[in-house]
Amino acid sequence: MLPISSKQGGIDYIDALFTSVSATCITGLVPFDTFSNWSVFGQIVILCLIQIGGLGFITVLALFVNVFRKRLSLKYRILLKESIGSLHLSNVRVLVKTVIVFTVVCELAGAALLSVRFIPLAGFRRGVYMAVFTSVSAFCNAGFDLMGMFSPSSSLTTVNNDPVIILTISALIVLGGIGFIVWQDLKDKKFKIKTLSVHSKLVFCSTAVLLLCGMALFFLFEYNCTFKNMDLGTKLLNSFFCSVTPRTAGFNSVEIADMNPVSRMLTIVFMFIGGASGSTAGGVKTTTVAVLVLCVIANIRNKNEITVFNNRITLDTVKKAVSVVVPVYNREGLVGRCLDSIKAQTYRPVNLIVVDNNSSDRSAAVVSEWLSANVSDGFSAVLLHQPVPGAMAARQMGLDAVDTDFVVFFDSDDMMRPQLLSAATENIGDSDILVWRRVVHEAGGNEFVNRASRGNLLRRHLFNALLATQVYMVRTDFLRSAEAGMAVCAVGMTGR
Repeated sequence: MLPISSKQGGIDYIDALFTSVSATCITGLVPFDTFSNWSVFGQIVILCLIQIGGLGFITVLALFVNVFRKRLSLKYRILLKESIGSLHLSNVRVLVKTVIVFTVVCELAGAALLSVRFIPLAGFRRGVYMAVFTSVSAFCNAGFDLMGMFSPSSSLTTVNNDPVIILTISALIVLGGIGFIVWQDLKDKKFKIKTLSVHSKLVFCSTAVLLLCGMALFFLFEYNCTFKNMDLGTKLLNSFFCSVTPRTAGFNSVEIADMNPVSRMLTIVFMFIGGASGSTAGGVKTTTVAVLVLCVIANIRNKNEITVFNNRITLDTVKKAVSVVVPVYNREGLVGRCLDSIKAQTYRPVNLIVVDNNSSDRSAAVVSEWLSANVSDGFSAVLLHQPVPGAMAARQMGLDAVDTDFVVFFDSDDMMRPQLLSAATENIGDSDILVWRRVVHEAGGNEFVNRASRGNLLRRHLFNALLATQVYMVRTDFLRSAEAGMAVCAVGMTGR
């Protein structure tokens, strides 16, 4: 709203708010042309909002925390994990650095390539500025541009025959829309495609299918419409760009109003799908659509599992995820055996959360070594440290880190049967708590038996002493409710 932000000396409050929200949320919607109405100062403000929106506010906050060498609390590590789409809590700080470096490299490379074309068109200083602005906007999938210098509200329609500009912007959009965790995975696996995680492979394949199929369809639908006066090469170029940009980028190389109605519907579908998880793009995500399509195909074939790159996933697995919280206190000789039994579960996905409760032996080191060698597809794991003594505090910290549908608390000196989680998720149904049969053998020969039960009455299970940490699964939302908060205390009071 400041007069310095507008070339007209002022701007309406609603228009300023709309532009600010659009830039931060990287939607690409504008009430008027960016170059014609905003001053350089206003454009720089918009550019900063685009960068924050593309990276995510929490990621930018984490960057400043790293710069000032502060520690991130568990709460913010969880928020950061969700913000950048990390599969694990343990590597979020490393991933933040990768995100920042990768973003800077891509945007600088894109700006350098775009400068080759923009400098001859607009002069050196303005050409470089336009290149940087467009590169950041494209990588962040924002859709803001300064092409109004040549024709107001024209986007890329005035340069749609320039392969350097169109392909560079397309590449930046795709790089930003792939997702940071995929590029981290590619780096960790030394660019060996066969060793990538199922998630990364699914992102690459779904992206390729959408790009190629979209390109073919736009070429077909627009051949005698908006592409009518273009040569074959330019038609192919714009068909590809029309396939790239709808997935939340916001640029356009042809007038959308002049497109075939079928093409506009296809554009809407692509906008709905969006990009990959943990990327600068929006939408319901490519992997979500891919898994839903595979689920539909499996249901049509009367199969209860889907196969993705030789990995079988049951349909129940698609719907349910389980966290196993394991408090550890001075169990360096036993904790490895416990973790092996959890890794051996036939059920996936499983999120293992180990909480070291201020152990005085090598328990934390043993767990850390085990985690570095055993995290895999469908099995994520993290080690947390709780300096406050007592199992109650350790379990509460573990619960705070849970982001799955169900949670199981397990002791670090016990072993879990391989089929336990599979059977539990299969039998819990719509209930909030599932307690299974357990036989406890005492040294003197006595036996205590807890039989399986299922239900929603918290008092029936917890306050009748049916629950020990090894014998129940509980719905996470239920456990976090006001009444269930008492359950954590009750279980925690059992001690180590």
